[in-house]
Amino acid sequence: MGKSQSKEQISETCKRDPNYVYFALVGQSGIGKSSFVNAVRGVDEGDDLAASVDIVEKEQQPKEYTYPSHPLVSFCDLPGYGTPSYPDVETYWTKFELEKFDRFLIFISRVMQDDREIMQKIKTINKPFFLIYTKIDIAAETMMKLKEDRFREEELLPTIRNDILKWTKPCPKENIFIINNHEPRKWEFFQLIEAIMNVMPPPETDDDLTEQYMADARKHVKENGVSGIQEFLRKKLDGSKDVKIQFAITGNSGTGKSAFINAIRGLNDDDDGAAEVGIVETTKKPTEYKHPDNPKIWFMDLPGIGTPTFPDLKTYCEKVAFEDYDTFLIFTATRFTQNDLDLAKKVKSIGKSFFLIRTMIDLDCRHCKDDGLKNQIEIRHKCMKYVKDLISSEKEIFLISNYHTDKWDFDRLIEAISDALPVRQRECLTLSLSNVTRECLKRKAKLLKVQAVLVASLSGAASAIPAVGGMIDIVLIRGTIMAYYMQLGLSNTTSEERETLDKKYKEIIDKYNPGRVKEWASTTASVSKTLGLIIGVEEVSKFIPIIGIAISGSISFALTLKYLHSAVNDLEETAIAVWDNTAKRLIRDVADTNSKK
Repeated sequence: MGKSQSKEQISETCKRDPNYVYFALVGQSGIGKSSFVNAVRGVDEGDDLAASVDIVEKEQQPKEYTYPSHPLVSFCDLPGYGTPSYPDVETYWTKFELEKFDRFLIFISRVMQDDREIMQKIKTINKPFFLIYTKIDIAAETMMKLKEDRFREEELLPTIRNDILKWTKPCPKENIFIINNHEPRKWEFFQLIEAIMNVMPPPETDDDLTEQYMADARKHVKENGVSGIQEFLRKKLDGSKDVKIQFAITGNSGTGKSAFINAIRGLNDDDDGAAEVGIVETTKKPTEYKHPDNPKIWFMDLPGIGTPTFPDLKTYCEKVAFEDYDTFLIFTATRFTQNDLDLAKKVKSIGKSFFLIRTMIDLDCRHCKDDGLKNQIEIRHKCMKYVKDLISSEKEIFLISNYHTDKWDFDRLIEAISDALPVRQRECLTLSLSNVTRECLKRKAKLLKVQAVLVASLSGAASAIPAVGGMIDIVLIRGTIMAYYMQLGLSNTTSEERETLDKKYKEIIDKYNPGRVKEWASTTASVSKTLGLIIGVEEVSKFIPIIGIAISGSISFALTLKYLHSAVNDLEETAIAVWDNTAKRLIRDVADTNSKK
């Protein structure tokens, strides 16, 4: 469930932010203000962070709650008016300085004189408000008993709304919402959330890719409605497969360029398709290596400047089409030369990114404790003396070992390369790279969760179109889970690796194994019933202003998103367990080999 902290006072720094939105929740005692706070945040009423819910109001002071995905939005749950403590609106208004709030949510079960007076006061300060009728479930039950066979649920909302309008004119009809806090998927709860979120600042997202996905989806829905949304979302999901990335790998002979090309592609030096590794310059001419899982990612192994092929920078510039490469990786095994610096300056001058990589750090630190921290500081400092005019920090120098990708700066280098690429290229690289480091797995899992929003939207779009969708799209989910299973490397798990895992992880591997996909998919409908009980409004509400209530408010969207996020969590945890066990085994094997020497 989503959680947010309750605060006695929101920080003044936050309140000074021009995007800050401060909601006042007002109404009679016991009207459902606190239940709404819990429902909109996806917090159970028994949770430690839940707003206190009582028929008799115990709280006599305002309580403020930040919205989980919007730190610049807070709801102030005020005590009820019309009580002995606050018998009239004037006292209530003065006591809580209500003019300081940006917007008001007025909760009612029937329109009382105090409700009308509070609306008038709000209008005098020209602040917007929504009027929220909270007892629709009780009204429906009462009408059903009175009318029996003549009761029509679809007639109930217009009847209640018209009654409210009689007593609240000139309150705009579109500002009235009829809800039940305990059944948010019925009535107008999501329409209220949509209205509230339309006045909030843009929601926080996991990264730029989420924002780009959602911005594109928002634009499509705005221009076309849900028409064609399925095809649009499918193209988005498949889009990274068509993205090209070309890396220029350069440096002097013996600096580990070829070994790096093998390591980042998940290959051993003696595997088929591996780059030839040698101390003597093995790269006589530019050689292209494609990623084994994505042929649109190229690593171009270039001879260093000062070699017969590229004797100087001028020749290098004439023969290397700089504009064809997305980024340059410059390698050295000792210190960076003048040729390296000249190349970096040239790359920088045309607006391309470059990375300065010092290899073979394992040899420098082989007899040191703490992974040679002291040696690393010294090496980084020496390198910095030669490149200080090109970079701003020693952190921009990467110390790596191509044969120990789990140590030193190898993973930090991969993350930096990804961050320097445009959004769609970053997505492509993250999904294509083999799981060479533990953090690679985590980044991949995070990206899969981002993509899960698109998959859920696709499922929600189907259910939003009459006669197309059902509760959930079994085929869509099954195909997605199979892709997750392979992306996180579990399809390559050997029987030996499996035997070293705890029972929990073996069961997860069995559950999501593509060979058993049909078996578990057939139980998805029953699983969805369970998931439907624990999906918080906050988990899906942030997508309402982005892809619309018809999609994000659908049960199909919510169930699919919850199911896929749960699957990614399971598979990520298992993949990391496999990775950890493999790393321990390799360390043990190396120790055994050394002890025999």
